[in-house]
Amino acid sequence: GLSSSSRLRLLTSAGGLVSPAAFMGKDSVLSGPAGGVVGYAGVARAAGFSRAIGFDMGGTSTDVSRFDGRFEYEYETEKAGIRLVTPMMAIQTVAAGGGSLCQFDGVKLIVGPGSAGAEPGPACYGRGGPLALTDANLLLGRIRPEQFPLPLDEQAALEQVSGLIERIEQATGKCYQPRELADAFVRIANSNMAEAIRSVSVARGYDPAQYLLVAFGGAAGQHACELARQLGIRQILNHPDAGILSALGIGLADVQRHVERGIYKPADQIDRDTLAAVIQELRDQARDQVLQEGVPVGEVTTRLSIDLRYLGMDGGLTITQPTGKEAEDWLD
Repeated sequence: GLSSSSRLRLLTSAGGLVSPAAFMGKDSVLSGPAGGVVGYAGVARAAGFSRAIGFDMGGTSTDVSRFDGRFEYEYETEKAGIRLVTPMMAIQTVAAGGGSLCQFDGVKLIVGPGSAGAEPGPACYGRGGPLALTDANLLLGRIRPEQFPLPLDEQAALEQVSGLIERIEQATGKCYQPRELADAFVRIANSNMAEAIRSVSVARGYDPAQYLLVAFGGAAGQHACELARQLGIRQILNHPDAGILSALGIGLADVQRHVERGIYKPADQIDRDTLAAVIQELRDQARDQVLQEGVPVGEVTTRLSIDLRYLGMDGGLTITQPTGKEAEDWLD
């Protein structure tokens, strides 16, 4: 049990710690990946970089995000067809991980979204599992069996690939070599992951070539160099704690509260004094919640951002301002 001096806190999808009483299910959807964002931002800063792209590749999926001195948030998001109105780190997820199934659907090769999971795991785990991305990397020499935490069965992976080669030849007439087919699956996964990174960088007006790529999670090291090449990224950080960076990030996270208010009026019709009063009210509300968590007064900071939309548009543009005088000048 917890000692009397310990305080239990939980991480939210926005990357902030809250007490159990303030935590709700909708806050937890991306809480693990959010820990990864805090973690990679921390190690990138420690290494002297102010801009980084996080590439977190695990067993079933890859999470990517961008950090440029501050975290990017979304307040309304759609995940798996469900609209969530809750603060979240801006994280893009694709179904490409070490356990992602490598299959042929009768017409083309596909990677994911299904996964071999931990049990039975990829074919090379020797437990009768299906062909997965880990098998493809093993056959290409990208995994060193002597460094792996369990014995790997390369023959089992080869048998799965050979069976697939026969199916593809019967359906299309094309005959692959085992390594050639493994490479094709790896290239498909890389393409999917590069597209996800473009969606958090190029699609938002940022050039990935100006960022450091932080590769973490269990499988990222096998794909980081090729992704960097595709995106024009020149530097990769592979941290010694890459495998546990999300957990490290939870330890580095701050106590946080997000409060928001919808105004829904044209900008030129908003009274500045009213707006300033709303901002002050929100600032006090968030500050009080953080103080209730036991954070010393001198350590509390607030940050203001305003979401603007063109009339009739669903997509918003977030204008983030520092706290204090600059924000007030901006409102005048």
